[in-house]
Amino acid sequence: MTGLGIAAAFVLLLWCALLYVPFRWRPAGTYLFMEKVAAAGYVPFIAALGMALAAVGAVFGSWWIAVPAGAAAVGALVVIVRVGAVRVDLSGALGTGWEGRIPADRRVRMVRR
Repeated sequence: MTGLGIAAAFVLLLWCALLYVPFRWRPAGTYLFMEKVAAAGYVPFIAALGMALAAVGAVFGSWWIAVPAGAAAVGALVVIVRVGAVRVDLSGALGTGWEGRIPADRRVRMVRR
């Protein structure tokens, strides 16, 4: 059972490491496109599973499980925080004062937030 935990911890770490491989690294960045998309979609699950596996590894004294799973959890949490901290503002794309250029009849039907 320990071998399965070690394998799962290292797979999580490698899967999380894909989030940090840029596309400009040819050819690895482009060949791993679908794996990177899957890793980005499952980031919350990678973080949760990594934390749980790290806790189990620490409780049972298996550092071969706890350290890679903890590193995967930290890497996934960093991605979650960085994506969540992005400020969404249309002034960068549409220019300053873009709200004033919207006609009043269309503004009534727009979403307020």
